[in-house]
Amino acid sequence: MIKSRVVPCTVAVGLCLFYVWWVYLSKPGDDSVAAQGGGLVPERRYLRREPIDFEPRNMTSKILDDPLDYFMVPVCRKLKPGKVKPQEGEIYDSFATWQTLYQAQVRYNEWCKIACRWVPIQKDFEAWKIALDGEYWSILYLHEVPIVTIANGGTTEKGPYQKGFPLGWKEDDEYYINNHLFLTVEFYHDRMTDLHRVVGVFAKPVSVKHTYNGEWTGIKPRVKTCVAADKLFPSEKSTPQTAGYQEEVIFTYNVDFKS
Repeated sequence: MIKSRVVPCTVAVGLCLFYVWWVYLSKPGDDSVAAQGGGLVPERRYLRREPIDFEPRNMTSKILDDPLDYFMVPVCRKLKPGKVKPQEGEIYDSFATWQTLYQAQVRYNEWCKIACRWVPIQKDFEAWKIALDGEYWSILYLHEVPIVTIANGGTTEKGPYQKGFPLGWKEDDEYYINNHLFLTVEFYHDRMTDLHRVVGVFAKPVSVKHTYNGEWTGIKPRVKTCVAADKLFPSEKSTPQTAGYQEEVIFTYNVDFKS
């Protein structure tokens, strides 16, 4: 078995080593926007339509020092393969147990994707209130490249950038949730190998009270407030989504790729 793996590389060892270097080890060029993440952009390359999961880090506050566990608010998540749901009160590693339901497919634009529908119980609503009172931001990565929001007055090319995106806000004792994300993924395409490298991810969050026809079945669900075929998308003018006990929230997102 070992011999069968080694022989192909011994036939053309130079090509094999070049491929490994090219896909995993080569340094980023000028196409990188590593500045948004505060470091070098990783060198993993992807095939066209290859799925990539968005990975959580934590939640950070603009007014408080202590970060919060991303999964403190149990929304839009699923168990990782081989994991079991923790028991009530059990201490566990949330990042090793859960993953988000947000995903992108390389160079494939997708609009009005439904991440999940969520109806919070009282303790979940209280967790939302803590996060919104503390002005927390959600921190997500796409293969080690952080999602950033462009600060007011900034541009995609020059910034300034803020890592993550705000969960929502509080206004006149009412809580609102940013439940739709416009995500723009910048990539570098190598024409020789037809492989792609993620070099930047930008987010624009919006709050929208989604509506739909009939009962929610969860089977190919559709909302009337985000229709890809008609290019009908949420905006700042949409009726915002309030947060409350047992108040239904539908989380959606758009993904656009840009070279």
